[in-house]
Amino acid sequence: MSVKIWAKVSLLFLSVSVLSGCNILTDLFHQDKKQETRVVAEEPAVQAKTTTDKNTAKNSKKKQKKNNRTGKQQAKDNGSAVIVEKQSEPVQEEKIVEAADAEEETPATIDEKPTVSSKPPVVRNTCIGNDNNIKAGFSELSEAAGYSFQPRQPNLVMVTGITVGKGVCKGASSYSSIVKHNLAASGRFTLIGNDVSQRILKAASGTSYAYLVRVAKSQNVDYIVSGAAIKNGNKINLILKITDIKSGSTVWQKSSSLQ
Repeated sequence: MSVKIWAKVSLLFLSVSVLSGCNILTDLFHQDKKQETRVVAEEPAVQAKTTTDKNTAKNSKKKQKKNNRTGKQQAKDNGSAVIVEKQSEPVQEEKIVEAADAEEETPATIDEKPTVSSKPPVVRNTCIGNDNNIKAGFSELSEAAGYSFQPRQPNLVMVTGITVGKGVCKGASSYSSIVKHNLAASGRFTLIGNDVSQRILKAASGTSYAYLVRVAKSQNVDYIVSGAAIKNGNKINLILKITDIKSGSTVWQKSSSLQ
């Protein structure tokens, strides 16, 4: 008997539980339905509000652009007058300053300013010497070489020329011709012919003095005579020397000074 009662109680309890669960599911279903209905109803309102905001912003931008164009046009129409007024003011100030400077500068001040034409050009004489004195000086040196130096015999002698330094006034005379004449007149020197001398000078043109000596040696030349006129302050130094081609050394040299 007790078992039957216990079975009935259990069945009753189970029925109550099932019924309660069904009620809960029904309530949840109704709540979801209400929320879905509310969301669906709110979506058109949000979309309408968004569209209205976009249209308002678009109209505001158009209005702003229109106002900007109107303001620029007005500024452009009025700007020229403003610019002209600003340009005219510095011009008046410059005229006032120039007028003040002109009043301060007196005619006496202007007359005291040196002009270019008032200063004559300065011409400096950088060339010294006298052609006749230079000729006389080399004549004395070549005579001294002809009588004071005893070369080997027989010999061939070549006069390479006289170098005229910067600042020395050279005339039309040939100083080499004077030296050749006096050496030959001494009877101690046998000068090579002009054709051989020209050939040697041409072959050694633009080269070093050592190369000139080698070319002369190939033509059986024994001695080379050379000289120079060099400016030394207000004086001119004359130098004449004889070089032995075989030894390559200077065997005779003398100098003099012209005042």
